[in-house]
Amino acid sequence: MSLDWDDSYDFDMSPIETTESSTQTSPISEEEELLLKEHIQFHSEMKDFLERALLKGQNEGVLALRVFIKNKPKKPKTSLNRLFLEDNSPQNDETESSTHEYLKTKLTQESLPIFSSLSLSDSESWNTVSEKIKNTNQRCQRGSGVCLSGHIQLGHLLEAGAKLYRDEKLLGRAEGTFDEWIRKNVQMSSRHARKLRAVARVIQPFPRLHNLALSLTEVYQRLPSIRRVLEIQEYKEFWSLAS
Repeated sequence: MSLDWDDSYDFDMSPIETTESSTQTSPISEEEELLLKEHIQFHSEMKDFLERALLKGQNEGVLALRVFIKNKPKKPKTSLNRLFLEDNSPQNDETESSTHEYLKTKLTQESLPIFSSLSLSDSESWNTVSEKIKNTNQRCQRGSGVCLSGHIQLGHLLEAGAKLYRDEKLLGRAEGTFDEWIRKNVQMSSRHARKLRAVARVIQPFPRLHNLALSLTEVYQRLPSIRRVLEIQEYKEFWSLAS
């Protein structure tokens, strides 16, 4: 019997040709760390799935197994090979100046009013922030072509919520993980939540970046380049302006 497993998620560990510069020790980026965690979670879910598939086949037979394996875990969209072994994305050739100029061409004055009043204070409680997360996510889902500022606000709320949830657990008022709470109460994958949080951490302090006419996915892919732009004082001041 052939179950036709898709093993394209495997990471090719064959020898890699390196240059002197590429062998220098440097920390992985936040985006690379997030991707590694996604793959760790995927392989953990796949291990559990295969163990249950084995029991299903042993106890109920091949027909039940064939139905069961149709719902196997979905692998991350970005492969480890693509991120760590390939270096051919368009933004890799961009300088800080060219990235800055590109972002300027994407500036728009349009924004969604529903997000303009969202703010957080240090005294916000978990109950308050959790409701804001739910409401903001619902607004994002209802909106067609939601602007980047909405995603940033949601990511900012998720970032604050993660910290408050940890406090709630320490006080014995919450169980499980924040990812589990998100999946149950917001119907959002932990992968998407991490993407929103990563974007918000970089973009939130810079009001002008909120008005970029770019998709969340493109901004997420460009985070390393955007971070380098914001390390230059002149560009940092430009994007710090409210309009």
